[in-house]
Amino acid sequence: MLISKVPKQITDNIKELMKSLGAKKCIVRSEYGCTVIIAEFQHDVILVTIAGGSFGAKYVSKIVPSSKLRSVSWTCDEVKYSPYGLYVIALNDDELLSKIKEKVEKVKALMMHMGE
Repeated sequence: MLISKVPKQITDNIKELMKSLGAKKCIVRSEYGCTVIIAEFQHDVILVTIAGGSFGAKYVSKIVPSSKLRSVSWTCDEVKYSPYGLYVIALNDDELLSKIKEKVEKVKALMMHMGE
């Protein structure tokens, strides 16, 4: 099932998740068919993109630290075409949030380790 716009409830839930993981600030940018959530953490800014999936997956998401991107435009396309980052493929809302949490924690740990 393809969705052209990510439901506001999902983006709100992801913003709350980012804050619970220690984000100081979160910004949501909606683009055509994709949403990017920009979360500012102590050691880096982490971008989470989310779009509708296909072939049975409801959502596809990618988590990337901003330090691994070429520019600061921070668009869905830039994140999508970056060779860095972790993907999430989710069949439902709960699975999406759970997997995003797991991947963001991994990225945060890596960034803290690199910042030492």
